Amino acid sequence: MLPEELARIKIDKQLSDAGWDIVSRMEYIPNTTSAVKEALMKGSSIEHS
Repeated sequence: MLPEELARIKIDKQLSDAGWDIVSRMEYIPNTTSAVKEALMKGSSIEHS
């Protein structure tokens, strides 16, 4: 498993332990206690090489 994947698991667990729901971009509802799994930043795309 890549270091980034291990970090994502650790961060998701910490957010969940703090009471946040971890959701995908498609499941996100504004003004809720939700953390988006992966968000696109300006200039990014969903394509990975």
